[in-house]
Amino acid sequence: MENEKEKIEEKHLKFERLLEAERRKKRKQLILVILLILLILLLSYFIYFLRRREAPLPTVEIGRRKAIAPPNFLFYFNGTPRTKPMNRPQDVKVHPATGNVYVTDLGNHRVAVFDSRGNFLFDFNKAGKTTLKYPHYLAFDSQGRVWVSDKGPPEKLYIFEATGKFVGEFLPEGKRWKWQPEGIFFDEKGLLYVTDIQLNHQLLIFDPKTGKLLLRVGKVGQALQSRTFPGFFAFPNSVVAVNNKIFVTDSNNRRVQVFDQKTGKFLFLILTGGIPRGIDVGYKGRIHIVDAMGHNVMVYTQNGKPLLTFGMLGADLGQMFHPNGIDCDGRYIYVADTWNHRVDVWAWPLEAPLPKPKKYIPCLPILLLPLLLLLWWSWRKKYVAKEDFLARVIADGRLKSLHEKMKKVYVTPSLYEKVKDYYEKDFPAERVLRPGKYNESFAQKIKEVYEVDEETAITLAIARRGARRPLLLVEEEKIRQIADRLHIYNMDYEEFLVTFGLEKAEKLKEKG
Repeated sequence: MENEKEKIEEKHLKFERLLEAERRKKRKQLILVILLILLILLLSYFIYFLRRREAPLPTVEIGRRKAIAPPNFLFYFNGTPRTKPMNRPQDVKVHPATGNVYVTDLGNHRVAVFDSRGNFLFDFNKAGKTTLKYPHYLAFDSQGRVWVSDKGPPEKLYIFEATGKFVGEFLPEGKRWKWQPEGIFFDEKGLLYVTDIQLNHQLLIFDPKTGKLLLRVGKVGQALQSRTFPGFFAFPNSVVAVNNKIFVTDSNNRRVQVFDQKTGKFLFLILTGGIPRGIDVGYKGRIHIVDAMGHNVMVYTQNGKPLLTFGMLGADLGQMFHPNGIDCDGRYIYVADTWNHRVDVWAWPLEAPLPKPKKYIPCLPILLLPLLLLLWWSWRKKYVAKEDFLARVIADGRLKSLHEKMKKVYVTPSLYEKVKDYYEKDFPAERVLRPGKYNESFAQKIKEVYEVDEETAITLAIARRGARRPLLLVEEEKIRQIADRLHIYNMDYEEFLVTFGLEKAEKLKEKG
């Protein structure tokens, strides 16, 4: 009898050694597969890295303007003998709604209006009971009305409809000031900026609706050198505000001063030389400054770095003679060419944007996905139930709880056919149960070695197939011992209840 037990035990040990050898072989195969995948990933990423390398983007050096083409001269207009030729135009502005071009025609004491091609439309100079004397600069408010500074005497700031109909005079603080308004500008909030060259050369910022003075910037002062006395002005002319910065042409100090838009604090200087007059923000946010003495237009970045200069002294096409005002409308540039008695029109060439580096999705995480899937598949849990365990689950009405805890449980194909049509209230058994796959020769080997019935052998074979972490749900102690020898973790119904917290939950329900 003892010899027979020893033979059975020896047979079991031999079978388990074969299983262990097979397990080691599969483990080695898995390691090799993982190493192979890692090698493929490394090679793929190396190839990807080589392929994604691009030529470096060309850099644009400030000051060397080979990379930026200058604007092209298009045409000029000066009125005609029939419509009265211009006489010393001072400023030019394009109406944001109509696209018509408004010009302060100083020598003719009027504002002349043209279409975008320079065809004369109409003019106006009636300011109530008086007329314009020497209109200098102009701007449009948020309602599209025309504001004109008149050097007088008396010096005033007039308001007109876009049609030329007189609206009224702007009175700071609701009363008459002793001032001489020059440059005019409205920011995006609708605030009014005016340069004053009467006694205190300064920049004034108003609420145009109430006339209330909001901010006063600068005071009169001649800078013997361009870098000295920041905040002091000598005949400030034009003003423009952009990106929280205020740019003021400090004409007789031969510079542009830049201030903080909110506080009026001095920020930095742009040393232009010459006599800077008109200023505007144009194509690609560039600052355009008219130099009356240099007979040209200077272009800077908003940080004050020089880009290029266009125009030169003369009366031919593309030349200027003491220009003064400027307005930028998209790519187009309108310059009041004062002593050539005309408006010159230029345009920036269309610039293709520099190529942007392509935004590549990081390749390595995507390439690691197959490895992650393989690891998940290898280490996933697999739940297998024997018929005796399942019978207790059904008897206690816990089929739905089994689904909530384990999602799906594998059983033998024959057991599945028995219970697949069973419903626990409205919960179908086939929602949690699945017929398991198994190796028939392996199931037969278990049946022979451990002398169990075919259903038990198939259940054990299902648990052993594929998953690295099988859990066998079984009641019979003998089968649990065999499962232990086959390295299959197992538990009975009572252990299942405790492990997954169902027993405690059930007791709480009973108390309730």
